[in-house]
Amino acid sequence: MSAMLERLHQDHARLAKLASVLRVHIQEQYKGRHGRGGWLDLLACMVDYVREYPDAVHHPLEDRVFERLIALGLTPAERTVVENNLAEHAKLADATRRMAEDVDMVLAGKAVSDSNLVANATAYLDLQLAHMRREETVLFPLAERLFTEAMWQEVEQEEAAARDPLFDQRLGRYDSLFEFVTGA
Repeated sequence: MSAMLERLHQDHARLAKLASVLRVHIQEQYKGRHGRGGWLDLLACMVDYVREYPDAVHHPLEDRVFERLIALGLTPAERTVVENNLAEHAKLADATRRMAEDVDMVLAGKAVSDSNLVANATAYLDLQLAHMRREETVLFPLAERLFTEAMWQEVEQEEAAARDPLFDQRLGRYDSLFEFVTGA
């Protein structure tokens, strides 16, 4: 497996863990086991992280991989899956923007019901998880099968060496999110 594909898998594993743990935490908090503030702060931090790394670095990297796949003579069904996935990256960025707006409204004291906020946050996290599952089960195996080592190297050479600000760089503004996800 190429280093680039390993990186994409690792990014997914990290984001999936974050989304899954946060999803359960939100549901528990909503059921009255804790106050709104804790999960809202974690959700705000996650949305900020998703804007900074998955939306700005990870998805554009995947786009470059998937655009190369289209040029490889895919079957019509494979091509449709790849094209739909490329379009979904824009939808994910829009969903992140909408989630950030919801969180900002609540933090600004605007009236947003807990049930609406929890439903929106849960749907957002589910969308992220479903998207990654499709890539892991369909698109990454397709790229692994069709790409040559030279093609992977080409993508790696184009890639800026951006590091994950939550898990690799450990930027201070994400400390609480990192501790929450890893239990550290």
